[in-house]
Amino acid sequence: MNADGTGKRRLTTRPGDGEPTWSPDGRRIVYRSSSATSFDLWVVPSTGGTRRPLLRTPSANELDPDWSPDGRRIAMQSSRGGQIQIWVLTLSSGHARRVTRGGASFSPDWAPDGRRIAFATGGRIAVVDTVARRQRILPSGSPRSADDPAWSPDSRRIAFQRGGQVLTMRAQDGGDRRYVTRASWGTNGEADW
Repeated sequence: MNADGTGKRRLTTRPGDGEPTWSPDGRRIVYRSSSATSFDLWVVPSTGGTRRPLLRTPSANELDPDWSPDGRRIAMQSSRGGQIQIWVLTLSSGHARRVTRGGASFSPDWAPDGRRIAFATGGRIAVVDTVARRQRILPSGSPRSADDPAWSPDSRRIAFQRGGQVLTMRAQDGGDRRYVTRASWGTNGEADW
């Protein structure tokens, strides 16, 4: 669709399709699609055409895909192994590897450097370095309901939702939290820069 609302084009037809994410070059869209037994990741050209599966795992759900800045990998939340964790799929090989540990992990968002991923776990925001394989939880305040992290374009801050509000904090240490919204009814969507 064009910025003025014209040029709408249907890319998928299944009722369970959702969570679309543009590739960095704008040529493809990855999304989750439901089957009778699971949610899987599919990709379709952004101009329309044949969709193809990226991952089909009947015994697990793959959700919330996010392209790496170089377009070579996709972070996702997956229930493989029985617990929801963040996994990274390398598109050239089709190999996926788990990058988080501990409690259930949701809402992955790649840092612009293509090395770190912010995610939500246990009501807090955490960051994992996918190369060094180090994970740290950032203090995101109270109540412990932080979700939907989004990196700033310069990688210095992370926006997130907490208790129906949108805040930002320093990515380095979780400090300098600032409210972006203070609506008493909460938010209806994800923060993004």
